[in-house]
Order: sequence, then C-alpha cells, then structure tokens
Amino acid sequence: MQINWPKVRAYALGAWRSWTIWAAGVMAVLPDVIPLLQSEFATLAPFIPEWMHSRALQVASLVMVLLRVKTTASLAAKGKQK
Repeated sequence: MQINWPKVRAYALGAWRSWTIWAAGVMAVLPDVIPLLQSEFATLAPFIPEWMHSRALQVASLVMVLLRVKTTASLAAKGKQK
C-alpha cells in the first residue's frame, strides 16, 4: 500500500486551519482541565458551570469533528488554499 503523502499533508494542513477542529479539540480537553483549574484557582470554581464538568463536551466535540468531515469543502482542499 502506497501512502499519498501530498494528500496526507493537505489534510493535516486543512485540519490545522479548521476552526471546527480547534473548537472540538478545546471542548474535548475541557472536562479534564476544569477540575485542575478549580483546584489550583479556587476563585474560579464558582464561575465554572456544572454542565462543563461532564463528558458531554467530549461527545459534542466528537460530533463536531464528524460534521466537519461531512462538510462540502474537504480538509484537503482547505489545506491546499493559501
């Protein structure tokens, strides 16, 4: 099996430029980061809503990535733009 490296590079660049992928990445790590923030910065704890503690953000981020893959402009096309 031959790997098409230019296509892989185009997809990687497209993902790097995609706001959806970035937002999904932030949402995926929030449930793990929030408890650290609360323990280190007790003054922040009252301002972080309870719903942000759940794994729902990680599920939503996965759905967001899947929706990004289904959009009309492919990541490869987005990666080739300058």
